[in-house]
Amino acid sequence: MATVRYLGLFQPRPNSPTVSFQASCPSTNIAGINNIYPDVWLPENYALAIHWRVKKWNFNYAAEWENSGSSFSFSGSASFFYGEFREQGGDPPHLTSVSGKALENEKELVCYNSFGANIVGYGFPQIFFAWRTDAHVRMDGVPWVKVTNGAKQYRPRVAFFASIHPYPGIRAVSFNDANTQGHFSYDLLGETFQCGISSQITDPSLTVTASLQATEYWPYDPGDGLGPIYDSTTGAQLRPFPS
Repeated sequence: MATVRYLGLFQPRPNSPTVSFQASCPSTNIAGINNIYPDVWLPENYALAIHWRVKKWNFNYAAEWENSGSSFSFSGSASFFYGEFREQGGDPPHLTSVSGKALENEKELVCYNSFGANIVGYGFPQIFFAWRTDAHVRMDGVPWVKVTNGAKQYRPRVAFFASIHPYPGIRAVSFNDANTQGHFSYDLLGETFQCGISSQITDPSLTVTASLQATEYWPYDPGDGLGPIYDSTTGAQLRPFPS
């Protein structure tokens, strides 16, 4: 079992040895991370909220495309608690499996830093023709950090990738990418942060949107009879921390 000496800003992995860190090593060169991590840089308080404040997420995914003169579309969503990985599949998508552990209270956040979902859709509009789409999102560690004009920003280590027949690879990228065909966003604490989505094939008929939306927050009730620190629906702070 890990021995945690200093929590820093973000949780260690459950199977780590004694740890002491605040984030992953600072870097402005992130070309080697396979382009599956959305190019969204968050202020520190929002990056911390992803790890410590959000109890439940909703992953939304939608796509439209054309093939051989026919138009197709798909949309689906999966709700999951911090610590869980849920898979949705079928037409329409329905829950097919749940793994991991939904955390029961804020104390359990200390040794967990993962969650995710997978959405699978398919259809058979014609004989000998079928379409399929997969969208995957998962947090798997502490974020990258960079310093710009003296201010720290964090890129969450939340992987996103998708595929749509016949588009083999769809990824979330910077808006500077020439092939942007949609967007990926984080929606939390009343704010939206987003970047572009691009496929390996330039096709004007393809549009993709995906989002991680915080739908429930940890209340952090200290049990002093004065109620929770945070609103569980909006995440807004309701009162000061007790001294």
